[in-house]
Amino acid sequence: MPVDKNCFRKLIQDFTDNLGLKILSAVIAIVIWYMVVGYNDPIETASYTVHVEVTNESYIANGKRIFTVGDDYTSVVVFIRTNRSVLKKLQASNVVVTADLTQIVELNSDPVYVPLQVSCAGVNQENITLSRTTIPIFIEDIASQKFAVVVDQGDSVPGMNYEVGKMSADTETVTISGPESLINKIGTVKATIDVTGMTKDGRVPSVLSLLDKEQNALPLSALDNLTFDGGVPEINVFVEFWEKVSGVKLESDYSGSTAPGYQVAKVSVLPAEISVVGSRAALNKLAENGNTIRIPGNLVSLGDASKDLNVSVNIAKLLPADCRLASTMNENVQVALAIMPENSREYSMDVDHVSCKGLSDFLTVSFEHTKVAVRVKRTEAAKEELAVPDIELSIDLSGKTTGEYTLPVQVKLPEGYELVEDVTLAVRIKAKAESS
Repeated sequence: MPVDKNCFRKLIQDFTDNLGLKILSAVIAIVIWYMVVGYNDPIETASYTVHVEVTNESYIANGKRIFTVGDDYTSVVVFIRTNRSVLKKLQASNVVVTADLTQIVELNSDPVYVPLQVSCAGVNQENITLSRTTIPIFIEDIASQKFAVVVDQGDSVPGMNYEVGKMSADTETVTISGPESLINKIGTVKATIDVTGMTKDGRVPSVLSLLDKEQNALPLSALDNLTFDGGVPEINVFVEFWEKVSGVKLESDYSGSTAPGYQVAKVSVLPAEISVVGSRAALNKLAENGNTIRIPGNLVSLGDASKDLNVSVNIAKLLPADCRLASTMNENVQVALAIMPENSREYSMDVDHVSCKGLSDFLTVSFEHTKVAVRVKRTEAAKEELAVPDIELSIDLSGKTTGEYTLPVQVKLPEGYELVEDVTLAVRIKAKAESS
């Protein structure tokens, strides 16, 4: 069909009329479109902390050598610049950061630096940057060492009147391999059990941990570089619980002799009773001895003493097999020997027998102790046996005001008896208003 030339000319004329205005309108429309798009979906930057994946490990880890990555370099920060709509869909798991050991340029440095590569699906490479472009690794020889397993109950406490007696792990030793520097740090392999509320013997599962030479736990990141022969063992611990017995009496013998003219007037052990724990057989044997432990004389020597002796004895070493002191007890006890002249005796008197003389009517007195010891020697002039009521005690409080005092005690004895040593009393004087 023939083209209408007039019509074509009209189209050309319509297009070229006000051509500059039409071009300007088109430019403005494009700018407005970009502004709308930029306003609704702007370009932004987001950061992601991403774990570094080490690849081609066999390039270095060949059975004789091993590499480790420092704790501060196991992850890097990745910065991604793109549209907001894209960033909203991204997570750290979408970003892959690798350290390819085959890309190491210099193997003789210490540490060795490995270049990093990063990628993220849907994002151009030029829009991705890293907080660092390399990570340092440390290459060293592999070492192996055997360690004894130490069993520990931690802070857990068995049931009432029971303590852990014996613990034995079904795996006594473990062999650990890893970087030589890390193996040298290991001081203890500990298997910790929980015995809370338990009283019956049995097997208890444990949690394995590694401690350094200062008994501090090694960080979990360090464990990733260690291997156990046969894999990480599941260690069970057989626990034997021992029952607690209180009121076990202590008595003591002694050896040697006092100085001439002196005697052992009294032997006492402080504390007089202790608490122990033990196996049923051990506790039965202790019961057969009247629940009494006697300190042998060779541990308490008089050595020509002419005055009182106090001897410290480790009572824990004197307990029968499968028996020990309860956890609340001190292993050392004191054997107190009262050394006095011959024909002497110590009288323990209540402080109620002490007469207080010269005390002001506005004051009151109290005593630090409830008993006072009075040592008396009998002479040939004595006609009758001395009894407590025959001994008169008094203290002089004349002129004393409020405060604490150690005062001499005046002792009056019947004929034929004499005081072996001076007696003192610690007292506290208060105003009567204070004493209420």
